[in-house]
Amino acid sequence: MKILISFFLLLLLSIASISHAQTMVKVPHSRSILIDGKCKAEEWGDAAEVTAPKDYRLYFKKTDDYVFICVKPPQERSFSVDLYLSPADGKMFTLHVSAKLGERVLEGDKWKEWTVDWNWWEVDDWWANVLRASDFEKRVFLPHQAIEFQIRRKRFGGERWRVMLDVSGGSLIFPANASNIRRDTWLELDLSK
Repeated sequence: MKILISFFLLLLLSIASISHAQTMVKVPHSRSILIDGKCKAEEWGDAAEVTAPKDYRLYFKKTDDYVFICVKPPQERSFSVDLYLSPADGKMFTLHVSAKLGERVLEGDKWKEWTVDWNWWEVDDWWANVLRASDFEKRVFLPHQAIEFQIRRKRFGGERWRVMLDVSGGSLIFPANASNIRRDTWLELDLSK
């Protein structure tokens, strides 16, 4: 009986820790990084690390002025990222990274579609490394090690942000069951001291 009770307690603790790890990350205060798409250990070793499905690694850190996020696949590849971000006020944004940078805001309960004539490069107080083309006509892109974001904290404000990642148009959604119009299903970042 004691073994069975111990097993259930261990199982409950494991479930609680897994659930907590997927819902909230305490973002450590650290030093700035160079946004070069490499996600080097010497730059990100002091970051909070989260393992996502398909062996992706997510890294989070902050300074007084910026939040840094790295999305790193298990091996080099060509990929894009839509980072959904919602500060404490509840407004919801998409920060898009592919061969172009773009930004949009949720209007009602719909996201405006990305189109060829979109206002690309009109980004405000954030940056990320973009895909590098090896053939512009065929739209072939070089593989890269990671996508790194640098986001000015004052732009979104507050000490709690919610984020969701959509890698390459749905090939990876993190958190796994998140909805891009329901911020309560997103990962919470604690940016407090």
